[in-house]
Amino acid sequence: MPASKKVIVIGIVVVIAILGIGLYAWLERPTKPTAQGVDAANTAANANAATVGDAAALQVPPGTVKINALLPLRNLSGTDVAFTGKVELPQKIVGQYAEEIEIVNFQAKGENAKKSAIKIVWDDGEIDMVPPGTASYRFLPQRRAKQIILIGYSMHERQIFRDSSRPGTLTWEIRYASKDN
Repeated sequence: MPASKKVIVIGIVVVIAILGIGLYAWLERPTKPTAQGVDAANTAANANAATVGDAAALQVPPGTVKINALLPLRNLSGTDVAFTGKVELPQKIVGQYAEEIEIVNFQAKGENAKKSAIKIVWDDGEIDMVPPGTASYRFLPQRRAKQIILIGYSMHERQIFRDSSRPGTLTWEIRYASKDN
């Protein structure tokens, strides 16, 4: 198509678009009430003003309340998970990080089970160890964990001979919100 015809076609398309926008704006314009309609509306408003006056004061203007969706909480749990000796159980975190971590319950049973722990590796490299017997413990919401590892320990400790493994169990429930970045 020659350049002169392209200019003409583009001009026609632009004119049609402008006419379409103008027609749409004209059709969607607010209509003005007639004088008779205004008088009837004022009379009805004055009649209802006494009964609706208190209710109008209680109405909340739109846009005042903002509802934010909550992050879905994830759950890591295990009930009476058996192990022998020493064991590390890394927990799979959905997303890249875990935020708003709450230890709902953590129990360990076995010989020297007090040495069991939940190991939390934070994104800045810090490590927190949570002992067994912990319940309803929340970490600061702005902290992000890279890893959550359960460490089970059930050993018969000896001074002279090598320590021997004993059976033990772990029970835990951890809630968190997943975060990608």
